[in-house]
Amino acid sequence: MTNLFRRLPPAMVALAWLIVPAAGHAAACSAGAASLKGWYGVLVSGNTVAASGTTADTKYLAGAVYFDGVSALSGSNMYGAYGVDHTVSGSYGVNADCTLTLDMTLTPVEATVNSADPSTATAAMTSTYTVAVKTTGEAVGIETDAAAVAKIVLKPQTGSTGANFTAASMNGSYVAACYGPFYAYSDLNVVTFSNGTGNGVDPYENNGSFQVDGNPYTVTYTVNPDGTFAGVAEITDATLYFNFYGVISNSGSQLQYFYTNNLGNAVDPNTDAIESCSGATTSAAAPAAAPFTLTPAYSNWTLQQNMGGTNNITITPAAGFTGSVSLSVSGVPSGVGSAFSGDLLVIYPPSTTPTGTYPLTVTGTSGSSTVSTTISLTITGGASFSLTPTSSAVTVARGHSGTDAVSVVAANGFSGAVSFGISGLPAGATGAFSPASSATGSTLTIAVAASTAPGTYSLTLTGTAAPTNASQAISASSSIKLTVQ
Repeated sequence: MTNLFRRLPPAMVALAWLIVPAAGHAAACSAGAASLKGWYGVLVSGNTVAASGTTADTKYLAGAVYFDGVSALSGSNMYGAYGVDHTVSGSYGVNADCTLTLDMTLTPVEATVNSADPSTATAAMTSTYTVAVKTTGEAVGIETDAAAVAKIVLKPQTGSTGANFTAASMNGSYVAACYGPFYAYSDLNVVTFSNGTGNGVDPYENNGSFQVDGNPYTVTYTVNPDGTFAGVAEITDATLYFNFYGVISNSGSQLQYFYTNNLGNAVDPNTDAIESCSGATTSAAAPAAAPFTLTPAYSNWTLQQNMGGTNNITITPAAGFTGSVSLSVSGVPSGVGSAFSGDLLVIYPPSTTPTGTYPLTVTGTSGSSTVSTTISLTITGGASFSLTPTSSAVTVARGHSGTDAVSVVAANGFSGAVSFGISGLPAGATGAFSPASSATGSTLTIAVAASTAPGTYSLTLTGTAAPTNASQAISASSSIKLTVQ
């Protein structure tokens, strides 16, 4: 393996680190938040700030974030300096000066790694960044809150749905330029990845320095569907290792990651060197063609609350593909029923499902091959109705009867027949609807016996319907007062 390691003087390293291309701000700004919709690889490198105002522990994050094209951002995997994985939520907005403001909240999904160190606590942390956007869609900026001095770099995952990466997505040789806080030295290495394993030369392995001994090392790693990855490199001439965490960007041609010098022990960023790295392919393997494609009948799908719907997923095989494909769906809102019947996706949102738009990912699996497609599911208010009595108060003398007309008021396309009922009548009184079931309304007749005690009674009118395709019955109620004289 060619050794491309170089040491640069501290002053040169600092200068190179701070030069950021600024061209294209106006174009990116004029397009607005919608132009940023999609998945991005994120790398944060810097230091937290102690109460005294001095820099303390190192702060490193690497992960994948989705911008929804409006204002929200989210993500499933964001690795911290100790390898703790986090989910990501927050917001973003384009400022008047064409910069981008990001508010990211990171919530750990793993147990605390080092209970003595607050940076590994399981509490969520929030960071605010102001980022300059370049014409390529990439961005670079500085954390602006009072908790850290950190640089953030975003690179787009072009064409990604956030769920279509595998270990093969990293295959190839990468030139990796790395920078760390100790002694302001930089590395330049070549590392080769291949289907979960790899090899390279010249990892640093001394505490608090970037001394390079020219030792070869081997790599094992895993890749998550959103393009984030985690791995371990072992130095072959000693029982030493270091961990690395990162994300694939720009359709697999670039990597962003950081690695920690473990020396066989738990990481301590106060004494163990950590480097952030950006790598670009020199001879990446051509990505294998998908063995099949998935095409939903409705890529923008609208369903009403309490109404079921189906969406056919067409599987189109590539030339020579004869395997079977198993389909699954993710991103379905909580409480919503979903299932596949062959290639038919069936979804039933109950009446309690919050209205809104939900991104769904449909994944087809055949052996080791996975292919994904996306569906934008919009849930709207379901068909419903209300009952409106003509009079809210009815007076009937003992031994006589009285009537009240009740109307059915339809909403959101309701057209079913309603069955009527009444409760709360006093002893000796009866109530009957004519007709007993109707889509428009009915007349309520209340007969009061001579023995019924005088007084005012609260009655409840109910209506129940089961429209076509509803996943459960729809009901409504109203109330009237009955005065017996």
